[in-house]
Amino acid sequence: MMVQSSALRVRPVPSPSCPSPPTDASTYRRGCRAPYTNGEKCTYYCRRGYTAVPSTTTRTCSNGVWSGTTLVCIKPCSSPPSVPYSIRSGCTAPFTNGETCTYTCRHGYAQVSGSTERTCVRGVWTGTNLVCRRGCVNPPTVPGTLRFGCSPVYTTDESCYYKCANSRNAYCKEVSGDYIRRCLSNGHWSGNNLECDCVDKVGCCRPDIVFVLDYSGSIPDSEFVKIKNFVAALVDRFQVGVLDAQIGVIRYSSAVIHEFHLNTHDNKADVLSDVNAMPTATTGGTNTAAALTYVASTMLLPGNGNRPDAPDVVIVLTDGYSSSSVAGPAAVLHGMGVQTFAIGVGACANSAQLTQIASCPDYIYRLPDFSALKSITAGMHDQICCHNQTGRCTFYRSTPIFHQKQ
Repeated sequence: MMVQSSALRVRPVPSPSCPSPPTDASTYRRGCRAPYTNGEKCTYYCRRGYTAVPSTTTRTCSNGVWSGTTLVCIKPCSSPPSVPYSIRSGCTAPFTNGETCTYTCRHGYAQVSGSTERTCVRGVWTGTNLVCRRGCVNPPTVPGTLRFGCSPVYTTDESCYYKCANSRNAYCKEVSGDYIRRCLSNGHWSGNNLECDCVDKVGCCRPDIVFVLDYSGSIPDSEFVKIKNFVAALVDRFQVGVLDAQIGVIRYSSAVIHEFHLNTHDNKADVLSDVNAMPTATTGGTNTAAALTYVASTMLLPGNGNRPDAPDVVIVLTDGYSSSSVAGPAAVLHGMGVQTFAIGVGACANSAQLTQIASCPDYIYRLPDFSALKSITAGMHDQICCHNQTGRCTFYRSTPIFHQKQ
């Protein structure tokens, strides 16, 4: 009879093995092979061309699980982009993760778009290529002036405009320097800083001025050029803009020809350009009355730029006699408080009508010919700026420029 032992044989429980250790295209491992038993260690390395981010390089199989974290290997960036007309700084090869390159445009060039900093992130440069074009850095900041007409980026041949500026109602005039500065091809701004002389004279030198120019056939074409030159010379004595003088122009013969309203232009350069562009081929009769009516009913409307807080000035220039009476239309302008000048040129300009048109005797100019127009701009500018009409007329000039008909 066989007797079996009642004791059971106990076998040790083997520790679970680990699955294949993790890997990716940027790494390789050494020191371990399947089966990956408990305690097996794998050492990780970055493949050629990659850089290790600080991390565990060894992983151990422990109870079926790999300890630690995966080694992170990042590929460096290739050489940063080469940008025309720029200088690169702040980075050197090899261009590892997180390295930043700084770009600046070369002297004489200005940034148009793109990034000034490019950072290597996981093998790729952030941002976009800097674009540099031939141009200038910021234009000069000139004390006592306002700059307008230009904005970054300042490319070659771009112009900035300056005007003298003081308080809202100040009288400021240009003493020297240039009110137009142009970006040159060498990266510098043309001209010299504008210098201004500003004197606070409340209500002075921010008028709404309307020129009313006789365009009838009695004026030779060559003489109308002198009329245009007169308008340009007088306008050039003012600062022009929404807070300064505003200019409107009409021509007239038998009918009215509108050139531009008070609010058409907000700078002197555009006003002068339109004045220069006016045709010189005169024609038709002389209806000064219709022109004055048009000024009161159209040119001095708020919708066309007339400002309630600016003095209104109308300058009428004629060489003849109006076919219709000017007394009524002129009286309307006087009733509106308009400072009205009457300029008569030549022997045929009617003195009685000039007297009716002018709001003060001091505002009558009787000239022998169109060449004499250039002699009155300075005095007329001073009258407009510092002789604004109030309750009654006062005489400003010690020697009036009133040429009697010979």
